[in-house]
Amino acid sequence: IRDGTLAWNRSAILRGQIQIDELTAAEIDLPRLPVGTASDGVTPEVKPFALPDLPVSVDIGTISAKKVTLGAPLLGEAVTLSLDGKMQLADGEGQARLNITRTDGKKGTVALEGSYGNVSRQLALDLLVEEGKDGIAARMIGLPGQPAITLAVAGAGPIDDFIAGIALSSDAQPRLTGEVGVKAVTDPKAPAGTRPERQFHATLKGDIAPLLPAEYRGFFGDQVALEATGARKP
Repeated sequence: IRDGTLAWNRSAILRGQIQIDELTAAEIDLPRLPVGTASDGVTPEVKPFALPDLPVSVDIGTISAKKVTLGAPLLGEAVTLSLDGKMQLADGEGQARLNITRTDGKKGTVALEGSYGNVSRQLALDLLVEEGKDGIAARMIGLPGQPAITLAVAGAGPIDDFIAGIALSSDAQPRLTGEVGVKAVTDPKAPAGTRPERQFHATLKGDIAPLLPAEYRGFFGDQVALEATGARKP
């Protein structure tokens, strides 16, 4: 990290707050991932989603790096990008914004904005991913011709009855649109304290033939639909 800056309010700690006005760097160089330690193989219990409820609040006004260089071992090609954002977390309520933009001559952006509250259980999500032709995602997925792609995912509402709209396009042509939702349903006959059943549904449709290898396009045709429902029992 070069020319890193951490500007924070030390006295805010006495009030139970971690208040960082600025967390920035002129340049971050990550040629490879750090070497990690072996996993102990322990699988944690699956628990309902919740933000960490810390004994202090965290408020980062600005997160910024003008130049981030990622080595080829990370994504299969060297990438240079910039990032900026902010985040807040207090009393189980959190919100964050992050923008990542390629700056090495290739088009690539990721814009994410979201919020969630443990008490209100309200979730808001807005994600936009755009890449030009021969982008990282198209290459790693193996899309024929490595087209330019755009993916948008957005939704807002209680996490126990949440629906996100999804839209995927390639080379500026719509490919897949629809929604994915989750819902918590409690059996009225179940004993008190029984965890709800987690249901999900997905309804997606469009012309995905250009995203498939040529030998499969005739089978799928120019219109395909996916309608699915499922549930995880208590």
